[in-house]
Amino acid sequence: SASHVCMDPHADLYSVLGVAEEASEDELKRAFRRLSLAYHPDRWQAPQDKREAGERFLHVARAYGVLSDERKRMAYDELGPRDFEQGQQLLTAEVDSAAKLRARFEREKRRVAEQAYHGKLRMSGSLVVGASASDLLAPADPDLPLGERLWPHISSVSMSEDMALALSQRTALTCGCQLLTKGGLG
Repeated sequence: SASHVCMDPHADLYSVLGVAEEASEDELKRAFRRLSLAYHPDRWQAPQDKREAGERFLHVARAYGVLSDERKRMAYDELGPRDFEQGQQLLTAEVDSAAKLRARFEREKRRVAEQAYHGKLRMSGSLVVGASASDLLAPADPDLPLGERLWPHISSVSMSEDMALALSQRTALTCGCQLLTKGGLG
């Protein structure tokens, strides 16, 4: 049975290949060759063993693919197995060091957390203005040019704002305010 290579997707890739973190490119290559020969599916006869060996072969190939690429290895070493996939997406031409990768990763993590927070926050509001436009639309002197007519008279202004923050699926914190002024009072 093919059962040596760890299949956990978050397993340490160095342990998948059986090498130290300081392993050279040649040591990685030797380990990959040895394990890929041992777990190549064509070397196994029983269907169950063939399937397991194929899975292990792919896992070894993935580990080697990451650790043999200088930039991917830098991302893996800096961010570890759990955050590597997200960190790999951040590798661009400008990200040429572990420090820059870490800084970009932390910025992205904050941005995602902020988006999640804003997803829980619902805001709504309204502004209502009451005005009388009778002097503009039906003036006492209909021959008076539009620019010389009295402009609408604002009789009231009402504003409201509501904010709800979801604390859990069943609980929300809601805050609201209203402002009303009518006839100069309010």
